[in-house]
Amino acid sequence: MIDRSGVFFMLAPLCSLAQAAGAVARRCRFAWTGRWPAHNALFHVQGCSLRVLALCCAAVVTLCSCGLDTIYTLSPPTEVHTPTYIADDDNQKYFVFQTNETSNSSEGDFTFDGTELYYKIYDNTSVMANADAAISSRNSSTDYSAAASYMIDTLGYQRFKLSSGSIIPLIKNTGTSRYVYIRLSDVTYNSSSSEYIYKKGICITGNPSIHEYDSSTSLMYGETPVFLTRSIDSSYTFNFDGQDREKDRVPESGDSDVNYSSSKTESGVWYVNLYAVSVGRDQYFTTSYSQVLHLGSVSIKEGESKHN
Repeated sequence: MIDRSGVFFMLAPLCSLAQAAGAVARRCRFAWTGRWPAHNALFHVQGCSLRVLALCCAAVVTLCSCGLDTIYTLSPPTEVHTPTYIADDDNQKYFVFQTNETSNSSEGDFTFDGTELYYKIYDNTSVMANADAAISSRNSSTDYSAAASYMIDTLGYQRFKLSSGSIIPLIKNTGTSRYVYIRLSDVTYNSSSSEYIYKKGICITGNPSIHEYDSSTSLMYGETPVFLTRSIDSSYTFNFDGQDREKDRVPESGDSDVNYSSSKTESGVWYVNLYAVSVGRDQYFTTSYSQVLHLGSVSIKEGESKHN
């Protein structure tokens, strides 16, 4: 959506200046003196300064020819299931939200690209709560991009990578709002079926009641179902200290997607905080963001994905 509400405030001084120039022109009376040839001709302007008149006219022409800034506004996604790190029930450790592809649209030189996800890993819940409060305080209707810019540029929230390929933004615009289901890690292994009861993955569906992974609606890269991986390496999963010690490595100090604290809330427990935001760009590829949607946070215990 294009917001033209500020245009009228910009037109007001321009119109006033044009009216003033018109008034000056009406007060001025031009008289012809001299003789031809033209280089001997002289205009006398009575009642005003010729220089003042020229400056007024030039100012009006300049203002009329300059472009007015266009502000693009996007509607944010909406929450459906927002988990909290306090909950220790593995059944509840998933995220669901609805994209806002129906309300948002491309218009003129502006393209609505879709919905992007950002995350950060914490080991201290108080630090995470302070970050949430700081982001929320910037989630303003007067500057739609302020919260997203602060979250990304100042707090260092990262885009996810994928187990295969790359999709940016993660949920491409189709023109129809959809529901997105996310589970970051595998938990509760069933030895009888040799499968996890709660399997990591990301699904895109029209079903608002989705609460578990559904392979038929999995996000695909080409013909390959994908799941979310860490920004520092697409081979790194969120199964911290899981079956594969290399791929399931534990977060460390210095990782760009980690806020590492010397004072941990609980040893061996990490907290992953998620946000979603609608994104678009103009003809100059300048990115615009909607207000951000806090998707919630989940706790992930080291080693909980092991099964032998």
